[in-house]
Amino acid sequence: MDSNELIVTETTTPSYLSILLNKSDDIILVHKENKEPKDESSMSISLEKQKSESSLLDITGSPLKVSLNDSSLLGTSLLELNSNSWSKMEETHFPMSRQYASQFTSDYIRKNRNKDTKPRTIWCVCDSEDENKTVLMSAVQTTDYISRSVVTVGGCVPKNHPSITFEALCNRHLSDVAKFTGEKQKIPLRQLQSNILSTYEIFGSKITSRKFDTSSTVKGNVNLEVSWNLCCAKIPLDNAKCTMIVQTVIGQHTSSLYCFWKELILLELYIKALSEYNSETLHTNDWLPSSSVSSDDAKLIDSVIDVIANSCQPRYENRGEGVNLQQILGCVTECNCYDITDRLWTILTQCTTYGALASCLNVIFTEVANSETDIYVADTNLTSMAHMIRGVKAGKMAVPLLSGTQPIEMLIDIGLEKLKKDFAYIFTHGNIVSFDELNELFINSELYPDSDVKEPETKGRKSVMPELKSRKSLMPELKSRKSVMPEMSRRQMRATLYHKKPVINFENIEKRMKLLGQLYTTLEILILVPNNWLSFAANTVFEYFVGAESPLDSFVTLAQNKFYEVMIDLPINEIYKTIEGYNPNMWRFSLTTTRPLYALQSVFHLSQRSIFPPCIYKINIAEETMMESNDVYYYYTAMTHITDFIKSKLRCYK
Repeated sequence: MDSNELIVTETTTPSYLSILLNKSDDIILVHKENKEPKDESSMSISLEKQKSESSLLDITGSPLKVSLNDSSLLGTSLLELNSNSWSKMEETHFPMSRQYASQFTSDYIRKNRNKDTKPRTIWCVCDSEDENKTVLMSAVQTTDYISRSVVTVGGCVPKNHPSITFEALCNRHLSDVAKFTGEKQKIPLRQLQSNILSTYEIFGSKITSRKFDTSSTVKGNVNLEVSWNLCCAKIPLDNAKCTMIVQTVIGQHTSSLYCFWKELILLELYIKALSEYNSETLHTNDWLPSSSVSSDDAKLIDSVIDVIANSCQPRYENRGEGVNLQQILGCVTECNCYDITDRLWTILTQCTTYGALASCLNVIFTEVANSETDIYVADTNLTSMAHMIRGVKAGKMAVPLLSGTQPIEMLIDIGLEKLKKDFAYIFTHGNIVSFDELNELFINSELYPDSDVKEPETKGRKSVMPELKSRKSLMPELKSRKSVMPEMSRRQMRATLYHKKPVINFENIEKRMKLLGQLYTTLEILILVPNNWLSFAANTVFEYFVGAESPLDSFVTLAQNKFYEVMIDLPINEIYKTIEGYNPNMWRFSLTTTRPLYALQSVFHLSQRSIFPPCIYKINIAEETMMESNDVYYYYTAMTHITDFIKSKLRCYK
């Protein structure tokens, strides 16, 4: 084989290797460029001819010191829970023969061992055509030690296969130690460094790469990882640690929270539009972000009039104890909103032009002034619209005529208020956080228009808010409620009084959107957690996203990065009741024997899905048939890692 046919790359570990090593590291990866294997026996090797000698400098040997003449050395892998965890690029990692990989690695180590740069492990992708079915091999040399690894595949085997019983795997490791060292005495298992990791899919498959298709229907997953350091097959309740890993892809239309996500995105679009508009450039026909593709302005105005005429205090069903988060979400999304501004928000967001929005808002205050029925506005509703409705209804305020950027400002204001109340209801009724703690968060993120705040500088947008003075209504009682717009004589009676403060506090829009985004992401995680584990997870998830160290520093960050993962410690005694008797989707067993001059690590890995792309390990028809049956089968992989200590410095292995 011509060395030019190889691709040698300094890179981070590919997905299949990260799974094997249980970590990500900087490596040198070597694989073939061409897809179809060639007859290497007829090819010239461009490497220097090396003597066949067994020394420490023969890093990979030919063969290695450890005999791999059977499938006893099984390999490691970790967390492969996605049927296609590898990337498109990794599907081009075509293998070479093990013999050539061994020669190339030894030559590379010799040429680079005297360089001052930090040594990197060189990993070669192999074709598994040797008798040991080798798919990966590696080597690295430092001033203190020389290490090499071999990864082999054992195919697809049933869960009760004799070669993968716990006792058989322990005996394999001890046998390899004896072969490598010549030691004949049996080492007690309690003297071995041991680690076992068992994972269970509770919901969905774990995403192992952030390079995924966000347009897919995947909304998240829940997985359990149980680990312990005792050399025993059964989970020891006094030693094991249990971690729940929850991943979510926010904003998916399959999520039960999608309606809130759409409202958040719409608010962000309104805020962007507000930053681009100003009082001088706004026109009636200017396009406006909308929840509707098209709208009938007359019907929207009719809907607004109907809301004013039929305003009433909402009533919520008290579901009592034992309700889950999904039921609480249903209560919020199915209710008739909290008060009039929430109902008006759902209508006003259908306006597709600035002119339609301004007309609807002007009709609202006219109809309020002439309404003979009570209009419910919650006492906690501190939006400018709520304040004006109260004032106009009580006859203490003139009917305002909104202009400039006021309509958009008012729409943003009632949207923020609506989502705040939605999330407050869900978090408090779901026992995720106390009312007082949540209320303090909202207070810290909001400064209302009537608070003592300096007027913010608003570039490109001039706020023209009506003065909120107490006065008797200037609007006489209308004889007909069918009128959509007031007569010209009445319109002339409206006062358009200007006010130094904007409808909303621009300094805090970003802060309020950030908090709503944090609360939304918290819910996206918690909605995936099984109800009986929610009490263990709620505080951790809430603190992770809403606390001082939150990864969400703005709503823009949330909109751009939709993948989030949270790890939550759970009490093993509670979780064991659920997983007892279940087959793990992945099981990893590591054994290490350390001596003054060497260390040997065996990692045995079983997975219900292959961790390798087809170019490295192609699943045959027989294996596909086995995996589709009702019986439990595992893909069986093994890694043997050997280290010779040049200066007798011991190393620790995980």
